[in-house]
Amino acid sequence: MGQRWEEQLKTLFSAYVDAKQAQNVLDYDDLLLYWAQMVSHPDVADDIGNRFDHILVEEYQDTNRLQSSVLMALKLGGPGLTVVHDDAQSIYSFRVATIHNILDFPNEFSPAADVITLDRNYTICGQRRH
Repeated sequence: MGQRWEEQLKTLFSAYVDAKQAQNVLDYDDLLLYWAQMVSHPDVADDIGNRFDHILVEEYQDTNRLQSSVLMALKLGGPGLTVVHDDAQSIYSFRVATIHNILDFPNEFSPAADVITLDRNYTICGQRRH
């Protein structure tokens, strides 16, 4: 893009932020940032996290560091937190998803989280079984 687009992008982004504020709306990134700020206060994170016996996150391979930090704050220490992932797929790298979230997950806790590997695939339709 270079410098020729820099001023136009700044102007566009500023207009976007102004429009959101004028309409009192948040976009997806705003929501993540608000969640992260909110759960950075341990009492608030504890209060919200205790409202749920269990949090299940599917497609954990598609989370970014900010999303992971929100989850970890809600279920500090790990009890009540389950994540599911398929290390053969990841489609959100454009949203800064990182495989390190899932690779590091078990060791985020003491003792380390249990890892259960599902290595069989049963199809409902068709004859194929592995």
